[in-house]
Amino acid sequence: MGHTCGLCGQSKKLIQTDCCGEWICDDEDKYILFSYARNSCHRNHRRYTLCGHHHSKAHSGDWKTCKSCRKSCEPEMYAYYGTNEYNFEKLPNPPSYNPTHCTTCNKVISLGYDGYSMKGSQYFCEDCSHSPEIDRLLFGAVSSEQQKRKQKIFNGPPSIDKNLFHKLSMKWPAVKWIKALLSQNEEADSWMLGLLQAFFDHPEAFTGKHEWPLIHVIRILGEKRLTQAIEPMIKVHDEYSDLYDFLAIDEIVIALGKMGPPALEPLHKAFFHTEEDELKTTYLLLLSELGVKDERIKNGLLEGYHLDPVLIAGSIAEYGDMSLLPFLHEQVNILVPALKEQFPISRVESADLNLYIELRGAIVDLERGWNVRNISFSFEDYYRRKGKPIASDPNWAMEDKQYDDDLKEVDRRFFGKHLELVYEDDDDGNDDNEIPTPFMPFQHPAPKPGRNDPCPCGSG
Repeated sequence: MGHTCGLCGQSKKLIQTDCCGEWICDDEDKYILFSYARNSCHRNHRRYTLCGHHHSKAHSGDWKTCKSCRKSCEPEMYAYYGTNEYNFEKLPNPPSYNPTHCTTCNKVISLGYDGYSMKGSQYFCEDCSHSPEIDRLLFGAVSSEQQKRKQKIFNGPPSIDKNLFHKLSMKWPAVKWIKALLSQNEEADSWMLGLLQAFFDHPEAFTGKHEWPLIHVIRILGEKRLTQAIEPMIKVHDEYSDLYDFLAIDEIVIALGKMGPPALEPLHKAFFHTEEDELKTTYLLLLSELGVKDERIKNGLLEGYHLDPVLIAGSIAEYGDMSLLPFLHEQVNILVPALKEQFPISRVESADLNLYIELRGAIVDLERGWNVRNISFSFEDYYRRKGKPIASDPNWAMEDKQYDDDLKEVDRRFFGKHLELVYEDDDDGNDDNEIPTPFMPFQHPAPKPGRNDPCPCGSG
């Protein structure tokens, strides 16, 4: 009998949760950033349950009796996280609580489901939060010294444009503003670092479209490899790594990975001092991407492999030290007996096979000397193309075929044959596990209508 998602009952494209090992939909790709939709089973359990919170914070013991989890939020939210429909097992005897009321209109706010803002012990419903009076209360009066400093940052460097923050408040701003910030301009660098500090002080001011300037600035700081940004980025990441709705946190990880040797000591220090497994794994990933060979990184990858074997396998390949190849072979040999008992096998129903596929790719990448540092593209051109892929090199298809052959050779090395994997299609009939084809210009299957031909939609 096949597995089904414990929340919605679906049987396709499943994965086991990291926190409790339950089968659940592997569907976080359905979530659209800033939509706050509850359309992903995996995200809902990870983000809105005590079980998921307990695991992400690396608390010890059972989440149902964890005192740290109990202290982390008010009784209403503790009861919500422990009893909502995203739990596999619900919290017994949740605490009682008084309903939360809007400070302005006295409307009852359901903290688990309604939108609201808060300042200290005051709560404001979604309607009242948009009023100018509450906005000033939340973010400070215009006349205050703090607001003046913040406004100065938001205004942008005068040498470039005083309205720069506003002009960056879109997904793809004009390339000239990106070029201006990329130039060697101390005033621009100071403004970007100030924006990073402003986010640390007031993350609530960077929601919606106001997060885009921060995202662009973080990308530019990483592209410039501005060493002064390393410590502030680590500080922001450590403080707000659990703010999953902020794309800026992911961009910080990408930017830190570009910093190279100057980031070695700060990242190693951060890795050594954090007690959270998720942060340790992230820092190992970043250390492997710096292009620096250091025994501390190598030992960290080996000792931290158990934290997230799938992710660390890729990090070992990224680190690029051939002396780690026997370790990867050893991990595959551990999996082989269990996998042989599961033939024929579907990737979506086997955690062992998921790990083998990552290890197999890491072995090929390491043997071929491939990593993301081998890929180069124009940062400005990326914005000029608005992130759209370029037509692939004609040699890409040949390279892709060779890579596939290398993967099959690893199969034969450990199993004596190429694995004929059984993939389950999504409801739309697409196989997400296929190796993607190279990016090519779109070609419409129907012939282009002439100027006097009837419209193909049937309207005449």
